[in-house]
Amino acid sequence: MKRSGRFFIALSTIAILSACNNSDANPGTGSEGKAKEIVKSVQEPAEIVIYTMAGDTEDYFNQRFGDQVRRKFPNYTIKYMTDTAGNNDEKLTRLATTGTHVDLVFASTGWLEKQLFQYGYAYDMTELAKKNKVDLSRFNPSYSDILGKSFGGGIYYFPVQADVPLLYYNKTLFDKFGVPYPKDGMTWDDLYAVSRRLTRNEGGVQYSGYIPSLNYLFRANPLSIPMLKPGTTTPTINTDDRWKTFFQKYIADAANTVEPAYFKGRNDINEFLTAGTSAMGTLVGANMISSRAQLEPMNFDLVSLPTWKELPGTGPQPITTGMAVTKMAKNKDAAMEVLNYIVSNEVQSELAKKGIAPVVKNVEVQKLLGTENFFKSKNWGAVYYNKWATFTYNGAMAVDLNTIYANGGNSVLLGTADMNTALRKAEEEALKKVEELKKLIVVDNAY
Repeated sequence: MKRSGRFFIALSTIAILSACNNSDANPGTGSEGKAKEIVKSVQEPAEIVIYTMAGDTEDYFNQRFGDQVRRKFPNYTIKYMTDTAGNNDEKLTRLATTGTHVDLVFASTGWLEKQLFQYGYAYDMTELAKKNKVDLSRFNPSYSDILGKSFGGGIYYFPVQADVPLLYYNKTLFDKFGVPYPKDGMTWDDLYAVSRRLTRNEGGVQYSGYIPSLNYLFRANPLSIPMLKPGTTTPTINTDDRWKTFFQKYIADAANTVEPAYFKGRNDINEFLTAGTSAMGTLVGANMISSRAQLEPMNFDLVSLPTWKELPGTGPQPITTGMAVTKMAKNKDAAMEVLNYIVSNEVQSELAKKGIAPVVKNVEVQKLLGTENFFKSKNWGAVYYNKWATFTYNGAMAVDLNTIYANGGNSVLLGTADMNTALRKAEEEALKKVEELKKLIVVDNAY
């Protein structure tokens, strides 16, 4: 199996990572168990170029990672690059064709794999992680699949921040119609029963109980169904029977709570956040950062996303941002040192306080979630009420296939196709797309 070539540029002095960054003993914050400050070793100067296609401003990058990394590694010059012109495919093509040097890349997973495997940035970090004494056991167990089990056994990126879909609810509408508030631990059957009571036309205004968010539901499905059969280019949409269960529970059952075609033209985000006519919506914790302006005037709270009674205690997969050392990184040891620090308890604690779910399993770090967010009084514990489902490796084709699969789900939701027809059509479209993408993939481990 083809693997990226490896080389290391030696440093006469390599910074020794703090033991607290490789331990789950404490979160690196708080009065008790606070990580001891260690004397920083002298690092030889190095330049680390970090790129994302997300279009985030440098100020936003600094708030998440940049400021802490620069303080930790004063002899490293941290340069941040992004691109705001065009769609993600255009950005990646532009970056690749210009031959721009980058050492670390980060993006939401799906797009990250596309950059690594379709555009040739992939580098197997397994040996580099061992050399730099990275403790992989510190990550949330949800990520075990991508840390040495998938990608042909290689490790091509680390998760650096996460989020999970949650059920937000508008208390005003529940109070208006005399319906009890949702609770953590509900099943989907419970949710649909509540939704029926809230879906009504009152005073000429149409109110919705719940409008499914197919984008989040497909990306974070709790059954951890991969887009492709592992190790192959075979779409799973009409061959893995778990998709039938998924379509039934998430989509067909939701459609059965209302009149046919009710969901046509209805958008879960617009009706919940903007119009205030939907009582419940599927959002993520980070919406309390990105959607503060819409949420601030709303009397809302949140609970864990409902579970299936067949999978008690299992929530959705985390929607994840990953970061990778690239194959063209000039100083891979320095780049790994920075990446290892970003996933340390110290940095993850600061992310958690802001309202960004940490990727480490340390409970004390998790308890910090949302404590310095504007909405710190909300039910942040909903993020960890259920265990996260296994984060499924989906490879470089995930973004394209997710769109096709979700379109199939939408046809069932709108009543324009029955489930079997939707699955069959999605498979036909997926097979065509796979053949197109196979010609673009440049790294064998992409599957």
